[in-house]
Amino acid sequence: MATKISKWFAITALIALIVLWRSSDNRTLVAGFAVCASAVVAMIEAIRARHYVWMPVFLGITLLFNPLVVVTLSRPLYLATDILCLAAFLLSLRMAPPAPRLSMASITDRTPGSESL
Repeated sequence: MATKISKWFAITALIALIVLWRSSDNRTLVAGFAVCASAVVAMIEAIRARHYVWMPVFLGITLLFNPLVVVTLSRPLYLATDILCLAAFLLSLRMAPPAPRLSMASITDRTPGSESL
């Protein structure tokens, strides 16, 4: 659940970056940090789920939006990478299989699976 929340947070931040069109460095730094952190979480989820194709995708997103080492690109290239990263996060929402629903344990049956008298 936390992974899904962080992915939606990154999607929101990427949409804000696309709308802002890299207007202010302070706003883009905060949004870039959010995308970077969410990409790390998604990369860890991809490793745990054994979806090894997604791991380099999110590693690239992590390196691109890293707040410590700023990558400078032209404005149209920034827009293209933001859209591609947005698509990657949207597609990764389908990556995680839903958790299986467990049946409710019976309150009256103390030994499940036993035969009734």
